[in-house]
Amino acid sequence: MKNKRADRILSLFLMFQIFLAGTAFASPIGKVQEEKRNSEQNLSEVRREIEDLENQKEKILSEITAIDGKISDLLITIHVLEDEIIEKNQKIREAEAEYKAARKSETAQYEAMKKRIRYVYEKGDVTYLEILLKAKSMADAICENEYFMDLYQYDRKMLLNYKEIRDRAEELENRYREEEAEMEVMEAEYLAEKEALERSLKSKREEAADFDNKLKDGGDKAEVYAKAVKEQTEKLRQLRRAVPPKKTGTGIKSAGGSEKGREIADFALQFVGNPYVWGGTSLTNGADCSGFVQSVYKNFGISIPRTSAEQSKFGKKVSFEDLQPGDLVFYAGHVVMSIGDGRIVHASSAKEGIKVGNDVTYRTILDIRRPWET
Repeated sequence: MKNKRADRILSLFLMFQIFLAGTAFASPIGKVQEEKRNSEQNLSEVRREIEDLENQKEKILSEITAIDGKISDLLITIHVLEDEIIEKNQKIREAEAEYKAARKSETAQYEAMKKRIRYVYEKGDVTYLEILLKAKSMADAICENEYFMDLYQYDRKMLLNYKEIRDRAEELENRYREEEAEMEVMEAEYLAEKEALERSLKSKREEAADFDNKLKDGGDKAEVYAKAVKEQTEKLRQLRRAVPPKKTGTGIKSAGGSEKGREIADFALQFVGNPYVWGGTSLTNGADCSGFVQSVYKNFGISIPRTSAEQSKFGKKVSFEDLQPGDLVFYAGHVVMSIGDGRIVHASSAKEGIKVGNDVTYRTILDIRRPWET
């Protein structure tokens, strides 16, 4: 009786030790998995931030290019205006010179006519003298045609001609000055717009420089998180190596997960030892990594894409903690199938063929998909 009790106590003690050992093993793995998940989440967030910053920077650079273009157009317009103002100044000077010349000729003609009037006066033609001397100006004298019937035709013609030249020159000068004033106002407005654009350009360039600093900080953070993920993946690999693979008397079998997943994984395990053939899809004569899993799923009426890159976007995305037999695990340029307990089956290489691996974390995991769920 005492021996049976002792045996029972010993059995319970051993079971307790096994439980503690399992707990002691599971705890470090769970902790590292949690750390790795946090690092991956942080890395993903930083990458999204970097992408957002790059998009914002690209937008700022586009705005800078647009502002540069506007400033260039304004500079051309201002240059043309300045040339036109110089040309208008020249025309004003020419009109002034023409006006002065006409005025001088008119005065000379008027003086000559007065000499003739004096001559008429000396000849006694008082009526003609009175008519002319009553006029207040030369313009009045010309307008009063009825009083100048005896005015010499030559004098009249010349005075009218000089007056016409003078008036036209004065009109041109006034018009040119108005046009010049308008162009000067336009130039001032363009210069003000140019200054505003230059201020905006300076501000945009400062924003772009700030984005460069933020992108550098983001890149530094991403590097830290990526390094942490790599280290945690390696730590998980080492911890999982301590877990002995589960086998039955007849060979390796999948473990855990859904019945559907185990069925798919067990089917895939039948072809362990068959050759690896790049570009192949034959489960017996040879397949590459993506061709192997495609053909396995095809046997269950599930059509998945041909390449690992396309396969990584197919089916339900699952977390590492929810990894089950039949799930596809993706690394850079490679895909494997989970068979449970951290093990995998895959078309590895031409040297090793289709084989079982004991460590799903032997490389950095990029994605996990469950093709029979969407």
